[in-house]
Order: sequence, then C-alpha cells, then structure tokens
Amino acid sequence: ILASTRVPYVYVMRGMAREKLKQLDKAKTDFETAINLDSRNQSNLMLRFEFYKRNNMDDAAIEDLNRIIGLYPDSLAKVKLYRERLRLYEKVKKDDFEKVKMDLGRIVELDAHDVDDRYKYAVLAWRGDPQIALKYLNEAITMKPDTVKYYGLRGQINADLKNNAAAIADCTKALAADPNDADVYVARAVAQVALYKYDEAIADSEKAISMAPNTVAAFYIEGQAYEGLSKPQEATTFYNRFIEAASKASN
Repeated sequence: ILASTRVPYVYVMRGMAREKLKQLDKAKTDFETAINLDSRNQSNLMLRFEFYKRNNMDDAAIEDLNRIIGLYPDSLAKVKLYRERLRLYEKVKKDDFEKVKMDLGRIVELDAHDVDDRYKYAVLAWRGDPQIALKYLNEAITMKPDTVKYYGLRGQINADLKNNAAAIADCTKALAADPNDADVYVARAVAQVALYKYDEAIADSEKAISMAPNTVAAFYIEGQAYEGLSKPQEATTFYNRFIEAASKASN
C-alpha cells in the first residue's frame, strides 16, 4: 500500500530530476503520469504548474492554473492564484478582456484591502457596469484619498451616470493636480452641458481638443454647448467636425 501511494510522488521527483538534466520532454511526461495517477492532488498540479512556468511553457501553465483555481476554496490564498494568472495573461499577450475582468473581480471580492486592483477593475467594469465600477472606486478612494487618477476616473463614470455635480467636483479635483488629461476635460464638459454651464463646457472642450485633436466626443459636446447658447452656426460647425472625426476613426 505504501509503495502504491508513493508512485505519483516518485514520478514527480523523477520529473524534477530530469528537468535539472534538461530532459524537459521526459520531465513533462513524468509530471503528466503523476497527475493522471492522482488527478486531484493539488500539490502535484502546483509542482507541474511551476515546472511549466520555469520553462516558459506559458499556455500549459495557464491550463494547470485553471485547474488549480477550480480546486481551491475562496480565500486570500486563491487571490494569489488569480494574480498569477493575470501575470501569465500579460506575458503571453492574451488580450481576453472578459477573463481579465473576471479575475480582477474575484480579487476585489476576496481581498477587502486591495486598492490598486479596485481601480483596475473599475477601469474594465465601467462601460458594462458603471454602478459596480463606482462602488469599487469609492472603496479605493476611501483607502487612498490622495490618489489623483481615482478622481479622474470617478468623474468620468459620474458623468456617464448623470451625477453631474459629483462629476464636476471629481474632475476639477483631478485636473487641479494633473491638468493634462483630455478625457477628464471632456467628462467635465459633459456634466457642464447637462447643468446648462455652456461657456464652461466650451472652454473644457477646447482644452481637450488642444491636447488631443482627435478627441471625437469633444466636438459633439462643444456643438451641444453652442446649441444651448442658441448659436446654430457654431453648433453646426462642431457637429460637422464630429462627423468627420468619427468617420476617420471608424476607417
């Protein structure tokens, strides 16, 4: 009985020895045999994952990590596995938006003290679920209230949600510290138009355009502001610029 229970372990040990001898194909076979003999052994899976990672077999490493994550209960230990998978995604240039968002979402759910990943998750979740993005961004700001970029993003999300006064306050705070973010100027202009502050919206739109001439949304917002000021000629000019810029961006 003792011998039979040790067989998978011996295959793993031989695999590690063969790896040191640069016999990678044979080592890989040994790891595979050990896992086939005991498929739910987390330790053997983790050892093979580390073997794949050490030898730059990244796609295979991701497959093993997927299995390992499925076996682990939710805990801070599992957070480390999600972060490891995100690093591998980045390494292999795996541009899978939904998978990255899912892993970041699990991290912020499991780790109540993680600040930076709350911001990263908010960036990804914003367009699909702005309310949940705002929730985690508020938590990040509570933890690190002096981080300027958090206010810039929250200002943009609040503008999308039509929380106009909050959007203007956040954008103003962000721009006071970093006056070179065209997107934040656009977000503040959106909120200003909604609150009939047309002159301020025009000033912000012009600032955004001066920084990033292809900022398509700024042309539209400035057109709206001129329309609010009952200046149809100017409004038409900026709507034309919006249509031209949007057409170029789509080609």
